[in-house]
Amino acid sequence: MKADPKTQTAVMTVMNQFAKAFGKRDLGASLALLAPDPDVVFVGTGGDEKRFGLTDIKALFQRDFAQF
Repeated sequence: MKADPKTQTAVMTVMNQFAKAFGKRDLGASLALLAPDPDVVFVGTGGDEKRFGLTDIKALFQRDFAQF
């Protein structure tokens, strides 16, 4: 199933905002783009980068920023 153009545009806008915020190591802006739900899941590119909840995701982002 393919998303309609409006949905595609909305998703790409958020993805581009995330890439920009993450690239600047802006923790607050990066986290603000994620759902505030306690069961939010983030999957990164590494084998150890599947995190659940904003607290664990925040720790992952902080680790990534420190490694840059």
